[in-house]
Amino acid sequence: MEIYDQGELSCGEAEEIIQLSQPTVSHHLKLLGESGLIRTEKKSRHLMMFPNYPEMENFMNLFQSLVNQKKAT
Repeated sequence: MEIYDQGELSCGEAEEIIQLSQPTVSHHLKLLGESGLIRTEKKSRHLMMFPNYPEMENFMNLFQSLVNQKKAT
């Protein structure tokens, strides 16, 4: 969750961190944006990503509750 920890991240930085191709990173960023987990903004020639903290926290809480349910069964 680099974007969550750093507060903003460029697409190039994301590619370096997760070691995936630019098209793959772009596709996943599009999905994250459509889901409301991040917002993007063009700064000069760079696309910057910013976390939507409330939505990310809701998602992480939901995911953790699903993990906990799975462990309980």
